[in-house]
Amino acid sequence: MLSHIVSAKKMKVTQESISKLVADLNSDDRDVAEAASMRLDKLLYPRYPTVTTPGELNRVMEDHDLSLRGSPALEPLLKTLREGTDFAREYAATVLGAIKEPRALRPIIERLRDDCAKVRYSATQGLWFLRNAEAVEPLVDSLQDSESLVRHGAASALGFIGSEQAVPALTNLYQSGDRDDMVAALYALGDIGDSRSLPLAREAL
Repeated sequence: MLSHIVSAKKMKVTQESISKLVADLNSDDRDVAEAASMRLDKLLYPRYPTVTTPGELNRVMEDHDLSLRGSPALEPLLKTLREGTDFAREYAATVLGAIKEPRALRPIIERLRDDCAKVRYSATQGLWFLRNAEAVEPLVDSLQDSESLVRHGAASALGFIGSEQAVPALTNLYQSGDRDDMVAALYALGDIGDSRSLPLAREAL
């Protein structure tokens, strides 16, 4: 999703244009839906270099006032997060987190239990952006998700939030025996900086 944010001329955002694009975002035709997501990015973000990771996007958004609070995009995207297609929910979970919209916190947390693994992963990305302590407990639960992508997304978000409350669960993830899980947990524990993770870091050397 983040790779869709490309350099573009700033365009006028209207309720009509947003409604049409959100409708297309929910299309069963994947090509139509992806085109709508790219068009939405161009409408919602100013002229902007391409970014490909949450870290890069967060840095740029902290440098510029890109809040869309009050934008006609918010209500349609919040509704899409609850009721949209898999692809549309995936998009909305990331974008609403990226713009740090406080009303999206609970709806994004709810998507951690979505039937679609890609939506659950996008929810971890959205919560990474929001960096809200209220998300810690639900993200800890997601460390036990059946999909490794979701577990690793949850670990990354917990590391960025920085709550020591997550240390025991991340330690358990590290000790699970799966190498990729171990790496994700170790990075997250390093981000938190809790002294209890030092023996694990030494063990990994």
